[in-house]
Amino acid sequence: MKKKRSLIAFILPILILGALVLPAALSAGEKLPEVSEYGNPFTWVTIGKVKVKAEVVSSMEKMYLGLGKRSELPEGRGMLFVMPSPAVQNFCMRDMRFAIDFIWIVSGRVAGMTKNASHQDQQAC
Repeated sequence: MKKKRSLIAFILPILILGALVLPAALSAGEKLPEVSEYGNPFTWVTIGKVKVKAEVVSSMEKMYLGLGKRSELPEGRGMLFVMPSPAVQNFCMRDMRFAIDFIWIVSGRVAGMTKNASHQDQQAC
């Protein structure tokens, strides 16, 4: 079953509730952001009282790959998908090896959650 949501999808391996606070953009002259072993820049995302180190992906290629082919997602880590425009989005969990939770964020606020989504729950995509 394909999941459809709007604007930004944030994937976490744990259930988290609360409001989203995104860090301010880096201004000129500040150090370059840390990047993951997959080449994605990190940002810190706070939802309620929980702070998560999230890989930011915004290119079509990186969004297509997502967390596919990885054996795990370390505790306290996630992935933040930055969509090009507000619209209903389709996600496919191709090559996923573990279940994940989706936190759907619209205009900086949690708009919904999908808990324990598994690639086995989807039709081919």
